[in-house]
Amino acid sequence: MISPDLPIMKSSEDKLNRESFVKSLANVILQSAFPTSFTVGLYGAWGSGKTSLLNMVIEQIERSSTDVVILRFNPWLCSDPKQLITQFFKQLHYFTTL
Repeated sequence: MISPDLPIMKSSEDKLNRESFVKSLANVILQSAFPTSFTVGLYGAWGSGKTSLLNMVIEQIERSSTDVVILRFNPWLCSDPKQLITQFFKQLHYFTTL
């Protein structure tokens, strides 16, 4: 079987049995009571499934809670720090005006 080197978009496509890890990470994020924002880092080699895992965690969070706001921002699309900051705030502004 040949498959494309693309991230999966939802848990139903997962063939590596990552569901328990996804649920645990989503629960930790949902149960965290930080007074400010926080960051979660996923580290791994190119092609190791970070984006697939992220997609599944976001799916689980959206399924579990309606009061969480998720803003997806990909810094790799920016060529320099100034552009990164500008694009982030443009996306945040667009997201808050919906």
